[in-house]
Amino acid sequence: MLSLLRAFLRSSRAPAKWVDRDLNRPLVPFFRKTVSRGPARLAVRGPGCDLTYGELNWQSDLLAQAIVARTKPGRKEPPLPVGICAGQNEHAILGIVACLKAGRPFVFLSPDDPPDRRHLIAKLAEVDLVIAGRGESAAAHQVARASASGIIDLADEIAPKPVPLRKSVPLPRPRAMRDLAIVFTSGQSGNPSGVRYSQRGLLHQVRYLARRCEITPSDRIAMIIPPSFGACLNDVFLALLTGATLYPLSLLKDPSRLRDWLGSRKITFCHCVPSVFRAMVRRTGADLRALRWLNLGGEPLFQTDLELLRSSFPPTMKVLSTYGATETAGTITDQVVESNSPSAEGRILAGIPIPGREVMIVDATGAPQPPGTPGEIVVRSACLSAGYFKDPETTARRFKDDPHHPGWRMYMTRDLGVMDAEGNLRHLGRLDDQVKVRGILVSPAAMEAVFRTIAGILDCAVVPCPSSIRLDAFLVSSNRDDFPDDDTLRDLLSSRLPRGLFPHQLHHLPALPRLANGKIDRENLRALAAEARKAIPTVDSGEPRCQLESTIRDIWRRLLDREHIGVYDNFYALGGDSLAAVSFQAELTAKLQIHLPAAALLGSQPTVAHVAEQIRHNYLLGKDRRGLLPALDSPIPALVQIRAGSTQAPVFFLPGGYGSEAELVLFARMTPHFSPDRAIYGFRATTLYQLEPTPGSVQEIAAHYLREMGDLGLHNPPVLVGHCVAGLVAFEMAAQWERTHGPGPRPQLILVESASRRSLQRRRTQANDAPGPAGSHPQFAEHYLSLLSDYVPGTYGGTARLLVSETFYEPEEPTLGWNDHVLGGVAVEKLLGNHFDLVRKNRDALGKTLARLVDSLD
Repeated sequence: MLSLLRAFLRSSRAPAKWVDRDLNRPLVPFFRKTVSRGPARLAVRGPGCDLTYGELNWQSDLLAQAIVARTKPGRKEPPLPVGICAGQNEHAILGIVACLKAGRPFVFLSPDDPPDRRHLIAKLAEVDLVIAGRGESAAAHQVARASASGIIDLADEIAPKPVPLRKSVPLPRPRAMRDLAIVFTSGQSGNPSGVRYSQRGLLHQVRYLARRCEITPSDRIAMIIPPSFGACLNDVFLALLTGATLYPLSLLKDPSRLRDWLGSRKITFCHCVPSVFRAMVRRTGADLRALRWLNLGGEPLFQTDLELLRSSFPPTMKVLSTYGATETAGTITDQVVESNSPSAEGRILAGIPIPGREVMIVDATGAPQPPGTPGEIVVRSACLSAGYFKDPETTARRFKDDPHHPGWRMYMTRDLGVMDAEGNLRHLGRLDDQVKVRGILVSPAAMEAVFRTIAGILDCAVVPCPSSIRLDAFLVSSNRDDFPDDDTLRDLLSSRLPRGLFPHQLHHLPALPRLANGKIDRENLRALAAEARKAIPTVDSGEPRCQLESTIRDIWRRLLDREHIGVYDNFYALGGDSLAAVSFQAELTAKLQIHLPAAALLGSQPTVAHVAEQIRHNYLLGKDRRGLLPALDSPIPALVQIRAGSTQAPVFFLPGGYGSEAELVLFARMTPHFSPDRAIYGFRATTLYQLEPTPGSVQEIAAHYLREMGDLGLHNPPVLVGHCVAGLVAFEMAAQWERTHGPGPRPQLILVESASRRSLQRRRTQANDAPGPAGSHPQFAEHYLSLLSDYVPGTYGGTARLLVSETFYEPEEPTLGWNDHVLGGVAVEKLLGNHFDLVRKNRDALGKTLARLVDSLD
């Protein structure tokens, strides 16, 4: 007895012929030997009841007899699978062992799946008998009726006490079954695909894992992967063939309770996907000192995960990172993860092949690739699946005989990988997942790895839409209130991804949807992305303000197949790509005889308003209309309505730099932080070139702005927010308002990074720190900045708030000279960051501060 167990746990780092001979033994004798060593030991601690090894043994004998008794005479060879309709509990384990003793493979018909999927799987697997677990009789009878199968209800077959087996129904002699189970995966055609789960592969996997993790009868093994997935079977038999105790738990309804459950049950071995692990670490307080091993597989593991492990788990716990497949009955490569484990681009390497497996990388023709060259991952072993159930074509395509090892086979994984010189495998994602975006082949998995390098992102998934021309990114952040907005995220990614490869849409979720096995439900995400594209929120939902903007908007409507497009909506966020950009440029050329490249038209701010501004800069300022552009002749106002409001005092932004459309967009993106009842406006200095004559002083600019503001018929004095050099214009507007309206209610003045007394050089530096839009006319920029540098402020009887960054603040002159001009006093508030980042990388923080200040002024 002991020699048999020692043989089972013996190291599998042995010659292939020893592995071949030893893995041909049937599973049932291994299980019965485990029972004989300790029939009173706890085998399963289920949610419904506990089963000792002795109870599991005799109850599975009774159920096996019921299976044999209901097996139709003259049944086919190999035998067809038995359907097990049971939840994640002791009945599922009982059904597995019983099918094994009856000599029948099994297939799980999960009660958590939709009825149509259960019926389809039963039909594809040619099920002729269904076992109904506790509480699943109705679901099992539905399947039985749909598939014309017999049914066994465990409530009717299992006696409360041991009873003698019926001599008239002998159990078959144990034999090594080529197919232990049929495990259905999603499949590439849309229908489930049945993998013939190998008993030989399972024995190989369990023996290796038992040795690797030193599993003993004192271990408590979590069963949190649903039994309809192959990885669960490895956990089940890891316990049943070593005498450990199995603890089943379904995470479908409440995955957040896993950490507390692991602590309360004193689990010593837990196998899950990294996504479940990340959700688990958000909870604290549970005592996990009993946990010896955390086996993470099924998804990539990242360097950021190691930080979570160090901070959230006991230092004695070991982490086994694995890469495997259902077709290989489990692990292909693994490594025990340490703080210095090899990684690449933030992803932990998949490790080295386990004993009994060989891995090679091949190109599209099947030729082996040298270390460092990516290609398809191919697994060679004597312990692979027999293929796909009733699907010889796919089996022949994915499984090949190994010409170098008689008795071995090769499995073409359709995974992309690369091997380094030390034999470490780097998994790069699915070949099937690669899509062409804007003409470039992209791996969503690689993009996910880039997103995970951003602080605050706990989880993410990048999915292609069905047309495979755009990507959507779904993000889970640690604290959404403090998380950068989408534009800031794009800024952070600009040094790590080509701008053309940014996802079209960024979606923020409290958690990613999961499949029953804990993996990300990507089909659900695709549906969410499709729904979101029907109603993409806009910054400015108003109509275009001139004929040129209307012309651009109409072209976008046709190209992007969208009815509602605001003048500040992002071309790429709406679904545009490089092909659409070229089409837009061609249509614009044909319609308006404009000859500008698409890159110059769209630039860094691909909005309708920005494109119109670029055209005006290049054609109106350059006097290059040639009489061919009637759409350009309609003037565009300096005043922009960003959002309508009601009775609260409206806010008017005056952006710094050149006062361009691009600069105004940065402030427009702060709108969500303000009360929804507050109207938000902005001024664009770059429209002043249209005026005849062009303004010759800051006083004239302020007067023009006030005239456009007067057309709004305001009932309350405005809130003027002047940034950088535009703070001078905001101050002059407040002073002129005061002189016009007398000593009554005055405008509220907020100055952001604005100094009243600076040398010409300093003021020019401030303005040039914030680059103007591509194509800005240098003569206009020079004229605008010279007006600001020549301006001599007067006085204003009201008050002002000054927001200043750490690097712009001057301790010897905290108000930056404004106290000489603002007679009511200047309140100074310091902010983190520098002059340039304040309205870009730190834009969310600035927006919240401005909203707080504005609310306090009401």
